[in-house]
Amino acid sequence: MCTDMQPYNSVERKGFKHLLSVLCPNFELPSRKYFSDHKIPQMYEIVRNCLKEKLKQVSYISLTTDCWTSINGYPFIGLTAHTINNDWIIESFCLACTALNVDHNNVNIKNKIKQILIDWEIDESKIAGITTDCGSNILKAVESLSFNHIPCFGHVLNTGVTNAFALPPVKLCSENAVKVRSVFHYSPKMKRSLLNAQINLNLPPLVVPSSCETRWWSLLPCLNFIKTQHEVLRTILTTPKHQKILPTFNHLQLIERLLCILNPLKQLGEAMASEKNVTISSLWPIYQQLKLQFHKQTNESHSQNVSINEATENNSAPLFPESQESISHNQPTVEETSDFFSQINDESTEDCEEEILSQTLIQALNHVEQLVSDAIFNKLSKRFNENIRTKQLIQLTSFLDPRYKSCLTSYEFYMVKQRLVAEMELNGIKSVDPSSSPPLKKKSYSGIASFLSTSLPSNSASNCENIFEAEIEKFNQMPKVDLDTDPLNWWKIFNSEFPNLSRLAKKYLCIQGTSVPSERLFSYGGNVITNKRSLLSEAHAEQLIFLSKNSNFLVN
Repeated sequence: MCTDMQPYNSVERKGFKHLLSVLCPNFELPSRKYFSDHKIPQMYEIVRNCLKEKLKQVSYISLTTDCWTSINGYPFIGLTAHTINNDWIIESFCLACTALNVDHNNVNIKNKIKQILIDWEIDESKIAGITTDCGSNILKAVESLSFNHIPCFGHVLNTGVTNAFALPPVKLCSENAVKVRSVFHYSPKMKRSLLNAQINLNLPPLVVPSSCETRWWSLLPCLNFIKTQHEVLRTILTTPKHQKILPTFNHLQLIERLLCILNPLKQLGEAMASEKNVTISSLWPIYQQLKLQFHKQTNESHSQNVSINEATENNSAPLFPESQESISHNQPTVEETSDFFSQINDESTEDCEEEILSQTLIQALNHVEQLVSDAIFNKLSKRFNENIRTKQLIQLTSFLDPRYKSCLTSYEFYMVKQRLVAEMELNGIKSVDPSSSPPLKKKSYSGIASFLSTSLPSNSASNCENIFEAEIEKFNQMPKVDLDTDPLNWWKIFNSEFPNLSRLAKKYLCIQGTSVPSERLFSYGGNVITNKRSLLSEAHAEQLIFLSKNSNFLVN
């Protein structure tokens, strides 16, 4: 019931009773009432107390949270905890998936989170950070809690890609892809025709992938199917109605560009959703790499457009005249590009000069690619670069990861070092006895040196500061490690050499890069609260979801 999320009445089913009668004829099976009212609540309390004692022993934990409405209309809030144990392994726990029968405003969400932490006897000073989506209510709630906040990378990426799919040229491609899928999804006859055509053309017998409107990545297999199976589709979709949704040559070129941009982002999203690996430290390097790639695409597109304009300058008037009022310099507007993809098809190319058409297509593709890149990157920049507190936090975590400590600029490294030293002093972390070394005399300056000594880092810091800074510098000078190295395994080996930094690494590297762990609670909830169990009470649902998620802590 807890591990496999089976209903209470499983013990009353004829087949299950027969199985037990064969395996153990003398065993008297308890009723479903016994399990729902006694055994499950008892197990819930046992596991909860076990986890409570475990969490009391850890120094720092991170949280993720999200809200959900079940199939029977009950609103829930989920809260998960994550920590790094003494073996340098990330452990995840479900703290609650409990009813939220109040308005989902920032005050109520904040009070609910605080109440859950009080029930679990978790000191708020232990909270290293909390990862959530970017809803205004949850952002205000976290801000009032004064926790370090990390925007969910998956949610930010989803918002950016959704904005990209809303661009008219891209929207036309995606809508037609969904219509093509629907043709085969609802018609067994068309499915048979598809299979026969694939066999005749010696192509692999593939089925049109399904897609979900709220999951942008689910559309990518559908777009890839249209790209690879275009010849098959042309032989099947021959009616005028189907010809309207059949992608043209221009659309196929656009689909190829979109897949080149979105497929790597899909892989990033999947990797960042992991609970068992360190993800928070990858946010800043990912942002920097995407910035480099998107700007590179923009520069290449600009260079191509310049050469196209030079090639067509003596032959005809510019396709997109330059204007000071243009939204993007030397670029067509979104409406012009959209009209280009919706009007020009394979048959109309016969009336155009092949060279000019090719140049026009390249310019339109470059423009759409730039719009898509900007739509995605602007959202990432807003959450991870423009927010100073978030930016400083993810830069700090990147430095504590031996894979990425060299990705910071000199100024960023200086700011991270200052924050680490300040936190070491605040927490009273000591690596040696300060009394064992004589205190350093404070050096006096005059003139320009006196003026600059208040703002620039000084070599005459206190003894404690020298100890901390020396440890940070020693860590920074350690040899580089491969990108596929597990940072927790590295810290497990070298934590004794860096006693202060290793403690901060445990604190910050347990923070999650996405809020997927709390969303996984709702996947468990969807398997517990089903159409056949829609009358399950909130209390029973909370117990079953909790035990299912924490099933590895169940005792005999």
